[in-house]
Amino acid sequence: MVSRSPAPKFSAQRRAEQHGEVMSSPLIHPTAAIDPGATLGVGVQVGAFAFIGDEVEIGDGTRIGPHCVIHGPTRIGRDNVFH
Repeated sequence: MVSRSPAPKFSAQRRAEQHGEVMSSPLIHPTAAIDPGATLGVGVQVGAFAFIGDEVEIGDGTRIGPHCVIHGPTRIGRDNVFH
């Protein structure tokens, strides 16, 4: 499954963070692929061409950078950054 979320939300997320605000829904780049069996927490960001596989749980506030690949079974806590 490929997410079709619009890219402008990424700039909105950056503006919110600069003002100490938190966006609640995950931000998924339109080129990222997220398996339907994956679970994304509140405020998760997934970058361009990243792949999140089945049985992956990503905690709140975690940022997955461009081209990252995460296969399951994997459980990631909150507020992590993957490059």
